[in-house]
Amino acid sequence: MISEYDLKRLERGRVIATITVISRHERHDADERLMRLRHEYDDIVSGNMHLHLRKGYCLEIFIAEGELNRIMEFIGRIRALRGIQQVKYTLVPA
Repeated sequence: MISEYDLKRLERGRVIATITVISRHERHDADERLMRLRHEYDDIVSGNMHLHLRKGYCLEIFIAEGELNRIMEFIGRIRALRGIQQVKYTLVPA
């Protein structure tokens, strides 16, 4: 398993990623923007799950597989969205 901090070992190559996103439930536009991105990156995102957490938070989990640079681009686009509280990911060589 490769964490966020071991990326240099995988500068080129295919990986499988889990991407965990926490957002505020009251920011419905964040959910909509996440789904637009999910479809924009349909070539790498194989699935996602949406859960409602306590105290008004939502959890979105994405499973992606593809070239490392494309997955990192997707993660960067998620991090740039307003209303996103936290983004964490784990990578495994494919």
